[in-house]
Amino acid sequence: MADIFLPIDVKKTLLLIDFGLVLPAGILLFLLTYRIKNVNILELLFSILIIFVGLVNIIQCYFLPEGSRQWLFFGISLIILFSYAFQRFKYAIFSSLSLSLFYILMADLFIRLDKNTLLANILFLTVENLISVFCSYLKERTFIRDILLSVFTSQSNNELKILSYIDGLTGIPNRRFFEEQFEREWKRAMRTKRPISLLMIDIDFFKNFNDTLGHLEGDWVLREVARIISENLRKDMDIVARYGGEEFVVVLPETDAKEAKEVAERIRKAIESRCIEHPSSKVSKCVTVSIGIATITPEENQSKEILIKRADEALYEAKRKGRNRVEVFAKSES
Repeated sequence: MADIFLPIDVKKTLLLIDFGLVLPAGILLFLLTYRIKNVNILELLFSILIIFVGLVNIIQCYFLPEGSRQWLFFGISLIILFSYAFQRFKYAIFSSLSLSLFYILMADLFIRLDKNTLLANILFLTVENLISVFCSYLKERTFIRDILLSVFTSQSNNELKILSYIDGLTGIPNRRFFEEQFEREWKRAMRTKRPISLLMIDIDFFKNFNDTLGHLEGDWVLREVARIISENLRKDMDIVARYGGEEFVVVLPETDAKEAKEVAERIRKAIESRCIEHPSSKVSKCVTVSIGIATITPEENQSKEILIKRADEALYEAKRKGRNRVEVFAKSES
Protein backbone atom coordinates (compact mmCIF):
# COMPACT_ATOMS: atom_id res chain seq x y z
CA MET A 1 0.00 0.00 0.00
CA ALA A 2 0.95 3.62 -0.36
CA ASP A 3 0.69 4.47 3.36
CA ILE A 4 4.27 5.76 3.38
CA PHE A 5 3.27 8.60 1.05
CA LEU A 6 0.33 9.73 3.21
CA PRO A 7 0.28 12.62 5.65
CA ILE A 8 0.99 11.72 9.29
CA ASP A 9 -2.53 12.52 10.50
CA VAL A 10 -4.07 10.29 7.78
CA LYS A 11 -1.69 7.46 8.68
CA LYS A 12 -2.72 7.73 12.32
CA THR A 13 -6.39 7.60 11.37
CA LEU A 14 -5.89 4.51 9.23
CA LEU A 15 -3.86 2.79 11.94
CA LEU A 16 -6.49 3.68 14.52
CA ILE A 17 -9.15 2.07 12.32
CA ASP A 18 -7.00 -1.04 11.78
CA PHE A 19 -6.13 -1.53 15.42
CA GLY A 20 -9.51 -0.42 16.69
CA LEU A 21 -11.66 -2.56 14.40
CA VAL A 22 -9.75 -5.20 12.43
CA LEU A 23 -7.38 -6.40 15.16
CA PRO A 24 -10.11 -6.94 17.84
CA ALA A 25 -12.27 -8.78 15.29
CA GLY A 26 -9.36 -11.07 14.39
CA ILE A 27 -8.58 -11.76 18.06
CA LEU A 28 -12.25 -12.46 18.78
CA LEU A 29 -12.41 -15.02 15.94
CA PHE A 30 -9.19 -16.62 17.16
CA LEU A 31 -10.65 -17.01 20.67
CA LEU A 32 -13.89 -18.41 19.29
CA THR A 33 -11.98 -21.27 17.65
CA TYR A 34 -11.40 -22.65 21.15
CA ARG A 35 -15.10 -22.52 22.02
CA ILE A 36 -16.83 -23.39 18.77
CA LYS A 37 -16.14 -26.89 17.46
CA ASN A 38 -18.50 -26.79 14.48
CA VAL A 39 -16.28 -26.30 11.42
CA ASN A 40 -19.10 -24.85 9.29
CA ILE A 41 -19.83 -22.14 11.85
CA LEU A 42 -16.12 -21.27 12.11
CA GLU A 43 -15.83 -21.00 8.32
CA LEU A 44 -18.90 -18.75 8.21
CA LEU A 45 -17.40 -16.50 10.89
CA PHE A 46 -14.14 -16.40 8.94
CA SER A 47 -16.09 -15.30 5.84
CA ILE A 48 -17.78 -12.57 7.86
CA LEU A 49 -14.35 -11.44 9.12
CA ILE A 50 -13.08 -11.22 5.52
CA ILE A 51 -16.11 -9.14 4.54
CA PHE A 52 -15.58 -6.96 7.61
CA VAL A 53 -11.92 -6.37 6.75
CA GLY A 54 -12.95 -5.42 3.21
CA LEU A 55 -15.59 -3.01 4.50
CA VAL A 56 -13.02 -1.38 6.76
CA ASN A 57 -10.78 -1.03 3.73
CA ILE A 58 -13.59 0.69 1.83
CA ILE A 59 -14.35 3.03 4.76
CA GLN A 60 -10.69 3.99 4.97
CA CYS A 61 -10.98 5.43 1.47
CA TYR A 62 -13.06 8.25 2.99
CA PHE A 63 -10.02 9.50 4.89
CA LEU A 64 -7.59 9.38 1.97
CA PRO A 65 -6.75 12.18 -0.41
CA GLU A 66 -8.43 11.77 -3.78
CA GLY A 67 -5.22 10.78 -5.55
CA SER A 68 -4.52 7.93 -3.13
CA ARG A 69 -7.94 6.26 -2.97
CA GLN A 70 -7.27 3.92 -5.87
CA TRP A 71 -4.53 2.19 -3.84
CA LEU A 72 -7.11 0.73 -1.42
CA PHE A 73 -8.90 -0.87 -4.36
CA PHE A 74 -5.92 -3.17 -4.76
CA GLY A 75 -6.38 -4.08 -1.10
CA ILE A 76 -9.96 -5.14 -1.89
CA SER A 77 -8.69 -7.20 -4.82
CA LEU A 78 -6.09 -8.95 -2.66
CA ILE A 79 -8.71 -9.73 0.02
CA ILE A 80 -10.90 -11.36 -2.63
CA LEU A 81 -7.99 -13.44 -3.92
CA PHE A 82 -7.17 -14.45 -0.34
CA SER A 83 -10.76 -15.57 0.16
CA TYR A 84 -10.72 -17.83 -2.90
CA ALA A 85 -7.30 -19.21 -2.03
CA PHE A 86 -7.97 -20.17 1.59
CA GLN A 87 -11.70 -20.84 1.85
CA ARG A 88 -13.93 -23.61 0.67
CA PHE A 89 -15.82 -22.87 -2.51
CA LYS A 90 -19.21 -21.86 -1.09
CA TYR A 91 -17.71 -19.66 1.64
CA ALA A 92 -15.31 -18.03 -0.84
CA ILE A 93 -18.27 -17.22 -3.11
CA PHE A 94 -20.20 -15.75 -0.17
CA SER A 95 -17.42 -13.52 1.15
CA SER A 96 -15.97 -12.40 -2.21
CA LEU A 97 -19.24 -11.61 -3.97
CA SER A 98 -20.57 -9.87 -0.84
CA LEU A 99 -17.45 -7.74 -0.64
CA SER A 100 -17.62 -6.90 -4.35
CA LEU A 101 -21.28 -5.91 -3.98
CA PHE A 102 -20.49 -3.70 -0.96
CA TYR A 103 -17.72 -2.03 -2.94
CA ILE A 104 -20.14 -1.17 -5.76
CA LEU A 105 -22.91 0.04 -3.40
CA MET A 106 -20.61 2.11 -1.15
CA ALA A 107 -18.45 3.56 -3.93
CA ASP A 108 -20.28 6.90 -4.08
CA LEU A 109 -20.41 7.35 -0.30
CA PHE A 110 -16.82 6.51 0.70
CA ILE A 111 -14.59 6.08 -2.35
CA ARG A 112 -15.76 8.93 -4.60
CA LEU A 113 -13.67 7.98 -7.62
CA ASP A 114 -14.29 9.39 -11.06
CA LYS A 115 -16.80 7.47 -13.13
CA ASN A 116 -14.34 5.92 -15.57
CA THR A 117 -12.02 4.66 -12.81
CA LEU A 118 -14.95 3.25 -10.87
CA LEU A 119 -16.29 1.43 -13.95
CA ALA A 120 -12.82 0.01 -14.62
CA ASN A 121 -12.62 -1.21 -11.01
CA ILE A 122 -16.04 -2.86 -11.22
CA LEU A 123 -15.07 -4.57 -14.48
CA PHE A 124 -11.82 -5.74 -12.91
CA LEU A 125 -13.68 -7.17 -9.87
CA THR A 126 -16.14 -8.94 -12.16
CA VAL A 127 -13.39 -10.59 -14.20
CA GLU A 128 -11.43 -11.39 -11.04
CA ASN A 129 -14.46 -13.08 -9.46
CA LEU A 130 -15.28 -15.07 -12.59
CA ILE A 131 -11.74 -16.39 -12.94
CA SER A 132 -11.41 -17.04 -9.20
CA VAL A 133 -14.77 -18.85 -9.05
CA PHE A 134 -13.66 -21.17 -11.83
CA CYS A 135 -10.24 -21.83 -10.25
CA SER A 136 -11.74 -22.30 -6.77
CA TYR A 137 -14.29 -24.77 -8.13
CA LEU A 138 -11.56 -26.78 -9.85
CA LYS A 139 -9.47 -26.72 -6.69
CA GLU A 140 -12.29 -27.97 -4.49
CA ARG A 141 -13.40 -30.59 -7.00
CA THR A 142 -9.83 -31.91 -7.20
CA PHE A 143 -9.58 -31.88 -3.41
CA ILE A 144 -12.83 -33.83 -3.00
CA ARG A 145 -11.82 -36.28 -5.74
CA ASP A 146 -8.47 -36.90 -4.00
CA ILE A 147 -10.21 -37.51 -0.66
CA LEU A 148 -12.73 -39.91 -2.21
CA LEU A 149 -9.95 -41.68 -4.07
CA SER A 150 -7.95 -41.98 -0.87
CA VAL A 151 -10.94 -43.37 1.06
CA PHE A 152 -11.85 -45.75 -1.76
CA THR A 153 -8.26 -46.96 -2.05
CA SER A 154 -8.01 -47.44 1.72
CA GLN A 155 -11.31 -49.36 1.82
CA SER A 156 -10.29 -51.43 -1.18
CA ASN A 157 -6.97 -52.29 0.43
CA ASN A 158 -8.70 -53.26 3.68
CA GLU A 159 -11.20 -55.40 1.79
CA LEU A 160 -8.42 -57.06 -0.18
CA LYS A 161 -6.52 -57.72 3.04
CA ILE A 162 -9.60 -59.29 4.62
CA LEU A 163 -10.21 -61.39 1.52
CA SER A 164 -6.59 -62.56 1.57
CA TYR A 165 -7.25 -64.06 5.02
CA ILE A 166 -10.44 -65.92 4.07
CA ASP A 167 -10.67 -69.39 2.58
CA GLY A 168 -12.75 -69.02 -0.55
CA LEU A 169 -14.52 -72.37 -0.22
CA THR A 170 -15.45 -72.59 3.45
CA GLY A 171 -15.63 -68.90 4.36
CA ILE A 172 -13.47 -69.36 7.46
CA PRO A 173 -9.91 -68.01 7.88
CA ASN A 174 -7.20 -69.63 5.78
CA ARG A 175 -3.73 -70.93 6.61
CA ARG A 176 -2.12 -67.51 6.19
CA PHE A 177 -4.43 -66.05 8.82
CA PHE A 178 -3.76 -69.00 11.12
CA GLU A 179 0.00 -68.56 10.87
CA GLU A 180 -0.16 -64.86 11.75
CA GLN A 181 -2.62 -65.32 14.62
CA PHE A 182 -0.84 -68.39 15.94
CA GLU A 183 2.41 -66.40 16.03
CA ARG A 184 0.68 -63.68 18.05
CA GLU A 185 -1.00 -66.09 20.47
CA TRP A 186 2.25 -68.04 20.91
CA LYS A 187 4.11 -64.90 21.95
CA ARG A 188 1.30 -63.91 24.28
CA ALA A 189 1.31 -67.36 25.92
CA MET A 190 5.10 -67.11 26.29
CA ARG A 191 4.76 -63.67 27.88
CA THR A 192 1.92 -64.59 30.27
CA LYS A 193 3.23 -68.12 30.89
CA ARG A 194 -0.21 -69.53 30.19
CA PRO A 195 -0.91 -72.77 28.27
CA ILE A 196 -1.94 -72.79 24.63
CA SER A 197 -3.56 -75.74 22.87
CA LEU A 198 -3.80 -76.74 19.23
CA LEU A 199 -6.31 -79.05 17.54
CA MET A 200 -5.55 -80.69 14.21
CA ILE A 201 -8.80 -81.95 12.66
CA ASP A 202 -9.05 -84.27 9.66
CA ILE A 203 -12.20 -85.53 7.93
CA ASP A 204 -12.08 -89.34 7.89
CA PHE A 205 -11.82 -90.99 4.47
CA PHE A 206 -12.58 -87.74 2.70
CA LYS A 207 -10.88 -88.85 -0.53
CA ASN A 208 -13.22 -91.83 -0.64
CA PHE A 209 -16.16 -89.47 -0.16
CA ASN A 210 -15.07 -87.35 -3.14
CA ASP A 211 -14.50 -90.40 -5.29
CA THR A 212 -17.96 -91.75 -4.47
CA LEU A 213 -20.18 -88.65 -4.38
CA GLY A 214 -18.15 -86.12 -6.34
CA HIS A 215 -16.29 -82.94 -5.54
CA LEU A 216 -19.38 -80.73 -5.35
CA GLU A 217 -20.72 -82.81 -2.47
CA GLY A 218 -17.22 -82.83 -1.00
CA ASP A 219 -17.07 -79.03 -1.09
CA TRP A 220 -20.42 -78.85 0.68
CA VAL A 221 -19.13 -81.20 3.40
CA LEU A 222 -16.07 -78.99 3.92
CA ARG A 223 -18.29 -75.96 4.39
CA GLU A 224 -20.58 -77.82 6.78
CA VAL A 225 -17.70 -79.16 8.88
CA ALA A 226 -16.17 -75.67 9.01
CA ARG A 227 -19.50 -74.26 10.22
CA ILE A 228 -19.89 -76.90 12.95
CA ILE A 229 -16.35 -76.37 14.21
CA SER A 230 -16.88 -72.60 14.34
CA GLU A 231 -20.13 -72.96 16.28
CA ASN A 232 -18.44 -75.01 19.00
CA LEU A 233 -15.67 -72.52 19.84
CA ARG A 234 -15.37 -69.42 21.98
CA LYS A 235 -15.93 -66.66 19.45
CA ASP A 236 -13.93 -64.05 21.36
CA MET A 237 -10.77 -66.15 21.80
CA ASP A 238 -10.52 -69.36 19.77
CA ILE A 239 -9.26 -69.37 16.19
CA VAL A 240 -10.32 -71.83 13.50
CA ALA A 241 -8.79 -72.03 10.03
CA ARG A 242 -8.67 -74.34 7.08
CA TYR A 243 -5.19 -75.81 7.18
CA GLY A 244 -5.32 -77.48 3.78
CA GLY A 245 -7.44 -80.01 1.90
CA GLU A 246 -9.72 -81.71 4.42
CA GLU A 247 -7.69 -80.56 7.44
CA PHE A 248 -8.68 -77.84 9.87
CA VAL A 249 -6.73 -76.30 12.72
CA VAL A 250 -7.97 -74.69 15.93
CA VAL A 251 -5.95 -72.48 18.28
CA LEU A 252 -7.16 -72.45 21.89
CA PRO A 253 -5.44 -69.69 23.88
CA GLU A 254 -5.19 -70.05 27.66
CA THR A 255 -6.50 -73.62 27.45
CA ASP A 256 -4.96 -76.65 29.14
CA ALA A 257 -5.02 -80.22 27.83
CA LYS A 258 -8.17 -81.21 29.74
CA GLU A 259 -10.17 -78.23 28.47
CA ALA A 260 -8.83 -78.75 24.95
CA LYS A 261 -9.99 -82.36 24.97
CA GLU A 262 -13.48 -81.26 26.04
CA VAL A 263 -13.62 -78.83 23.10
CA ALA A 264 -12.35 -81.49 20.71
CA GLU A 265 -14.89 -84.05 21.86
CA ARG A 266 -17.67 -81.51 21.54
CA ILE A 267 -16.63 -80.82 17.94
CA ARG A 268 -16.28 -84.52 17.08
CA LYS A 269 -19.70 -85.38 18.53
CA ALA A 270 -21.38 -82.41 16.84
CA ILE A 271 -20.07 -83.48 13.42
CA GLU A 272 -20.99 -87.13 14.01
CA SER A 273 -24.49 -86.24 15.21
CA ARG A 274 -25.01 -84.13 12.08
CA CYS A 275 -24.84 -87.51 10.33
CA ILE A 276 -23.92 -86.42 6.82
CA GLU A 277 -24.12 -89.62 4.77
CA HIS A 278 -20.72 -91.13 3.93
CA PRO A 279 -21.25 -94.32 1.91
CA SER A 280 -17.52 -95.08 1.56
CA SER A 281 -16.33 -94.54 5.15
CA LYS A 282 -14.77 -97.51 6.92
CA VAL A 283 -15.70 -96.34 10.41
CA SER A 284 -19.24 -94.98 10.15
CA LYS A 285 -22.18 -94.41 7.83
CA CYS A 286 -21.82 -90.70 8.55
CA VAL A 287 -19.04 -88.15 8.09
CA THR A 288 -16.68 -88.22 11.07
CA VAL A 289 -13.43 -86.51 12.05
CA SER A 290 -10.24 -87.47 13.83
CA ILE A 291 -8.65 -84.88 16.11
CA GLY A 292 -5.13 -84.55 17.49
CA ILE A 293 -4.44 -82.31 20.49
CA ALA A 294 -1.23 -80.78 21.79
CA THR A 295 -0.86 -78.38 24.71
CA ILE A 296 2.19 -76.49 25.88
CA THR A 297 3.25 -73.56 28.04
CA PRO A 298 5.88 -71.93 25.83
CA GLU A 299 9.33 -71.16 27.16
CA GLU A 300 11.74 -68.51 25.99
CA ASN A 301 13.27 -69.19 22.57
CA GLN A 302 11.01 -72.21 22.06
CA SER A 303 9.69 -72.60 18.51
CA LYS A 304 5.94 -72.68 17.94
CA GLU A 305 6.50 -75.40 15.35
CA ILE A 306 6.85 -77.89 18.18
CA LEU A 307 3.16 -77.51 19.03
CA ILE A 308 2.12 -78.06 15.41
CA LYS A 309 4.36 -81.13 15.21
CA ARG A 310 2.90 -82.61 18.39
CA ALA A 311 -0.70 -81.96 17.35
CA ASP A 312 0.05 -83.58 14.00
CA GLU A 313 1.53 -86.63 15.74
CA ALA A 314 -1.55 -86.88 17.96
CA LEU A 315 -3.75 -86.74 14.84
CA TYR A 316 -1.71 -89.53 13.28
CA GLU A 317 -2.24 -91.58 16.45
CA ALA A 318 -6.02 -90.98 16.30
CA LYS A 319 -6.05 -92.28 12.72
CA ARG A 320 -3.87 -95.26 13.63
CA LYS A 321 -6.25 -96.24 16.43
CA GLY A 322 -9.28 -96.38 14.15
CA ARG A 323 -10.32 -92.75 13.43
CA ASN A 324 -13.44 -90.93 14.66
CA ARG A 325 -11.66 -90.25 17.92
CA VAL A 326 -9.67 -87.66 19.87
CA GLU A 327 -6.06 -88.19 20.89
CA VAL A 328 -3.88 -86.02 23.12
CA PHE A 329 -0.14 -85.88 22.59
CA ALA A 330 1.49 -87.92 25.35
CA LYS A 331 3.92 -85.14 26.41
CA SER A 332 1.41 -82.36 26.45
CA GLU A 333 3.36 -80.12 28.81
CA SER A 334 6.91 -79.07 28.13
